[in-house]
Amino acid sequence: MGVYEGIGKVKKHVEHADAYETRTISFYLKGAASPPSSDDFLKMKAGTKNPNISGQFMLEYYKEMEKKLGRAVDLSTADPKDVREFFASEERQIKRKLSKLRNKQNRVKLVKLLTRDWWEGLTADAKGEYSYFVGDDAMILRSKRAIEYV
Repeated sequence: MGVYEGIGKVKKHVEHADAYETRTISFYLKGAASPPSSDDFLKMKAGTKNPNISGQFMLEYYKEMEKKLGRAVDLSTADPKDVREFFASEERQIKRKLSKLRNKQNRVKLVKLLTRDWWEGLTADAKGEYSYFVGDDAMILRSKRAIEYV
């Protein structure tokens, strides 16, 4: 951490500076961190390769996209401009929805932390992360502490 002082010059904080400790909580779905390559996705779409979790998400979205458009879509022959416009429109809608969901999630996190409540069903591991399992699927919760200087 540092204080900005001109171009490319960062001055470190001293120990006696005013600071407070913050906590961040982040979630992710185990196995869904990296999407498949384009070639792997096409194999998954053709049914010649078993999809991983992120591949399943992509296949579900692809089917949803075809349903919204009312026709089958072959991305290799589709007009790139039409594809970009469709995805840009989808992205705007998703960002609006995500913003609302993040605000709701932040309120829930805040209430849980302030009331000293905790999530039932979480199991701690050696890394200090918590896991929540439903069948074979897992959601990972990471809690980190950071010093914020004023």
